[in-house]
Amino acid sequence: MLFKRRKPLSIIDKLSHFLRPQKGYSRAIEYLKKRFYRMTESNYSMAMGFTCGAMLSFTPFVGFHFIIAGFIAYLINASIFMAAIGTLVGNPWTFPIMWWGSLELGKWVLGYDSSVQFGQTFGMESIFYDIYSIMIPWMLGSLLISTILGPPIFFLMYWLFRILRERFYKKLGAKRDISKI
Repeated sequence: MLFKRRKPLSIIDKLSHFLRPQKGYSRAIEYLKKRFYRMTESNYSMAMGFTCGAMLSFTPFVGFHFIIAGFIAYLINASIFMAAIGTLVGNPWTFPIMWWGSLELGKWVLGYDSSVQFGQTFGMESIFYDIYSIMIPWMLGSLLISTILGPPIFFLMYWLFRILRERFYKKLGAKRDISKI
């Protein structure tokens, strides 16, 4: 085959090249930027995919965010890759805030008592025995927050993708109809 190594890299070498690129981080980042700018999806598709992933980060379905976001992005003809990137809005630093807000909003909408007594303990057994008193408000709250934050995220990402691509094609000097992007 063309463009292959005569002696393939070992797993340790592949891992070291992944963690520390041979040509440096700046070149790797520049490569990723060019890949992003040259994506064939429209700005709408990319923004809708990112929004889909970001909205699903509020849900309690940990571990399934990528799968659900990809499936929904496929159904609405959005970018599946950007949906996966959008799920990164939910990360270990933002999950506690997002989930607490979703749970509290859901409890408030359903009229549950959300005050916690001092000395009251929560454990895994209380979560499994009383799953509906936690999951129903959490899912409702995440649906409401996603509905509220979804349109602003979409319009912000659409505007951002459009500006970035226009700037890239101007810098490149390409004669491409930017209105069709």
